[in-house]
Amino acid sequence: VYSSTSTYFFLGQHPVAVMLFHLFAGFILVVCVSGGYDPSLPMDGVIELTQDNFFQIINGEKPALIEFYAPWCSHCQSMTPEWAKLGKLVSISSEKNNILIGKVDAVEHRALGAKFGVSGYPTIKFFPKGSVEAEEYTKGRAVTELLAFLNKRTGSRIPVPVDETLVVELDATNFDVVVLDKTKSVMVEFYAPWCGHCKALEPAYEEIATAFRHNHDIVIARLNVDVDSNKPLGAKYKVNGFPTLKWFSKKAEEDPEDYLDGRTAVDLLAYINQKTGAQRQLGGRLDSSAGRNEQLDAIAAQFLSGTQDALLQQLRDGSKSVTDGELYVRAAERIMKNGGGWVAKERDRLVKMLDSSELSPTQVDKFVKRLNVLTAFEP
Repeated sequence: VYSSTSTYFFLGQHPVAVMLFHLFAGFILVVCVSGGYDPSLPMDGVIELTQDNFFQIINGEKPALIEFYAPWCSHCQSMTPEWAKLGKLVSISSEKNNILIGKVDAVEHRALGAKFGVSGYPTIKFFPKGSVEAEEYTKGRAVTELLAFLNKRTGSRIPVPVDETLVVELDATNFDVVVLDKTKSVMVEFYAPWCGHCKALEPAYEEIATAFRHNHDIVIARLNVDVDSNKPLGAKYKVNGFPTLKWFSKKAEEDPEDYLDGRTAVDLLAYINQKTGAQRQLGGRLDSSAGRNEQLDAIAAQFLSGTQDALLQQLRDGSKSVTDGELYVRAAERIMKNGGGWVAKERDRLVKMLDSSELSPTQVDKFVKRLNVLTAFEP
């Protein structure tokens, strides 16, 4: 649950820990306070407005998007990185002299807030060129949405940044196509760009997308529920807070399963592996159980010291109904041909191959499974 935001387009002291954001050729310095970001600190490209300078600067000569904030407001703190990015992007664009981005501490300058009807935080207002009358902004708080609004209302062409990510970005037009595809299982994060907990989840969520990037039947996706056109999807799936994670299994016909476990990458990895049998590690390589089977392991463990002809037949019989079971049979046949010393030599060869950067993802998976199976034959 979060407070509403009124954003308008106008025509015309805490302990701190520093966090640095790199954006294109410049830097944005935003400071963390009390679990959020401090909206009162200076930001590149963002004008600090006060009772003394507001009407001198916001006078109708240029369009200006202005945030009215309270330093203690958690929603203002959560939105601060997006506002800082907005100021930086405008300041390094060709529109830097044509559009103003500003902010007002509405606690310190209560009269300004009262004049513009500020009753909650954050409230964002903008003056379109040639006017000092405010229009209400009802779009999302992400920098991409703020820039899209500015480009549309001012005719500017400020580039909207696209982050490199393996997480699939959903919207109302592609949600059903991606999420309800019965050839895929999909983890969906329902989020809001201003939500501090959503921002905290981003690194782990990206790690999970990386881990499963080569599993074409597993999709890691997210939906910005703060966008008006996406809000019906949030209502449909009973999203009452952020972030909300839901698992849409390709095997299930019923509603998605709420993900209620931990939010670390390790927690998410374990959950998805358990649901899909994918056997992935963080980073994307298969884990040590990939390709293995307990019954075939028991036979392989006896192979170097037992009656190999009989054990080979047991492996052949047992492998028929086991995924990757043929790897046991091939390893046993090579041992019979080359002797027991072949196991160590082949293990070393595979380790060197896996250290190579020339392998395709499919080849890496194949060699990891072969290496795992070989360990079952070691004394």
